[in-house]
Amino acid sequence: MALVMRRVTLKLYPSATQATEMERVCDLHRALYNAALQERIDAWRLSKTSISYAAQCKSVTQIRRDDTAYLGLNAQSLQVTLKRLDMAFSHFFRRVKAGETPGFPRYKGRDRFPGWGYKSHGDGFRFEPGANWRHGRLRLSGIGTMRARGEARTPGRVVCQRRIKTRPAWRRKNRPLDCDVTDMRTAPAGAVLISAACLAVGISCR
Repeated sequence: MALVMRRVTLKLYPSATQATEMERVCDLHRALYNAALQERIDAWRLSKTSISYAAQCKSVTQIRRDDTAYLGLNAQSLQVTLKRLDMAFSHFFRRVKAGETPGFPRYKGRDRFPGWGYKSHGDGFRFEPGANWRHGRLRLSGIGTMRARGEARTPGRVVCQRRIKTRPAWRRKNRPLDCDVTDMRTAPAGAVLISAACLAVGISCR
């Protein structure tokens, strides 16, 4: 039977300490994205060299050795951020070939950065849904566990997490953080899940 894609909106309730740490992690991912973009621009401007996603992933290994702030982050989550930049360039070149407005990849400010994610459920994050997929708890490595409120119409299996994005403290004002679960592929009871599901947590950065 065909898989079904569902979008579920949840709300996260991190503590003040967790929200501050999430903001710090988001800033580190944004800095990595902007630095990787600058590296690609400089390489082409100075030597007409194209830097690949794989090459930048290797560079991250060295960055994590030299910078303790990045050493504390999940390695695969950093690769997700680099992959987002790689996809931005792929879309840019596709639009150039199609004769469309190119839209060169931009540096990301706090209000424009889409956040960070994880490749594999259980590696950096874990989402535990409540009974019948109503509410649940989200655990982030190095940050802790927080409540998540919302309900999925169809149960599924979480495989990866696409995006987490935080709201600065002056915007939070004790409100819960909005959280989107997107592109979740689910199967009816008894069916075999053969396609990756995706938990995407999108929290407004404004």
